[in-house]
Order: sequence, then C-alpha cells, then structure tokens
Amino acid sequence: MSREPVRVVAAVVEADGKFLLAKRPANKSQGGFWEFPGGKVEPEEAAQTALARELAEELGARNVEVGDLVGVAEHDYGARVVRIEAYWVKCELTSLRCLEHDEIGWFRTVEFNALPLAPADVFLAELVGQASG
Repeated sequence: MSREPVRVVAAVVEADGKFLLAKRPANKSQGGFWEFPGGKVEPEEAAQTALARELAEELGARNVEVGDLVGVAEHDYGARVVRIEAYWVKCELTSLRCLEHDEIGWFRTVEFNALPLAPADVFLAELVGQASG
C-alpha cells in the first residue's frame, strides 16, 4: 500500500552565521524537537506562498522573501510520510517571535548535532552545514 506524502515546506533563515530553529510544542507531534520553521502546503498552494504564510502564522514574520531551494527529502514517521522542501528565506528579523513554538533560537551549524532535531529536519541540518561551510 502506497501512502501519499504530506507536503511540507521549511525555511532556512541565516543571520551572522547562525540559523533560525524553532522548538516544537510539547503537546504536538514531534514535541520537544527542534526544526527549521515552516509547515504544511495546502492543496493547490505554491510552496513559496505556503512558506510565507506559515512563517507569518507561526513566527509573525514580515517581509518574507523565499529564495532558492536548499533541498528535498522524505521521512517516514510510520503513521505518515512527510515530503519536506526547504528554501533559503530572508525576512524582517525583528518581527520574529514565538507564536506557536515553545521557543526559537539561533544556532551555528556546529551546534546542530547537540540539538534534538526532528527526524525530518536532520537532512536539512546536513545540507545547511554543507552549503554554509
């Protein structure tokens, strides 16, 4: 039986050599894990539009500019398969605040391995490390 992957977008936001990560709420799926912020793409929605919408909803992001694709991967969580598309993103950094996550933080790539990353985001951490290093 083939399962259709849930399409998800993620933002790679960099400032001064550090990258924005968000800690998932404890009461949600993958709670307590850190992730590159983003969310589900609605049917008929463009990935870039979904990413700008999700960042506004979850982080209050303003002036979001979605750039080039960083990479795409799928992760099987058992109950569902997630297809994650990650994009470089620029936005008004002073607008960012925690609206749906337990916390947000800025981390250097060398710090990624010490964080409990959501399994679907591990590939992203590796790609970002390669692209920035």
